[in-house]
Amino acid sequence: MNKSLKILPTDRLLGTYNKINNMQEKYNKQRNLILYTISKFGQKGISKIKLMKLLFLIDRELAYRGKDPLFTWKIWKYGPLSFDALDIIDELIVEGYVQVKEWTEKGRKRKAYTTTMRFLPATLDRDVVSIVDEVVSKWRNKPLDELLSYIYNLEEVKDKWPGATVVFKHDNNRDA
Repeated sequence: MNKSLKILPTDRLLGTYNKINNMQEKYNKQRNLILYTISKFGQKGISKIKLMKLLFLIDRELAYRGKDPLFTWKIWKYGPLSFDALDIIDELIVEGYVQVKEWTEKGRKRKAYTTTMRFLPATLDRDVVSIVDEVVSKWRNKPLDELLSYIYNLEEVKDKWPGATVVFKHDNNRDA
């Protein structure tokens, strides 16, 4: 039996290469976004739930400005959650770029993410840096309950079942 080697057309190979390159580029943007957001909280750090909600608001604002969100969001027990973001955070911890600070406060165990990296915003698109700065500035000192209440009442989240994928819609009356 004569088996011949099949050669893929160049355009098909190039298309595959471009897809892989785009996936790597998006992954790098996701990592940089997470690191930049954590770095905005200094040595005090940011809790996992607050980080996740701020990343959601950042992605939401990106969508409203006509850019593709960087993460896929699902409705979960405590609102929007990105499993991709959680995986990347875990990778950044293992790689030593993110540290987990733990302490006990009023009998409850607390955790916060910090980074000792001096993060260069130049590794992110200017629009993304601007959005992160705006969202963090607005929510940095507000209680978590207020942030959660705000998010739970957003059209993209309100009355959605756990497991539903979040679809961002354009709304001129929104405020991040």
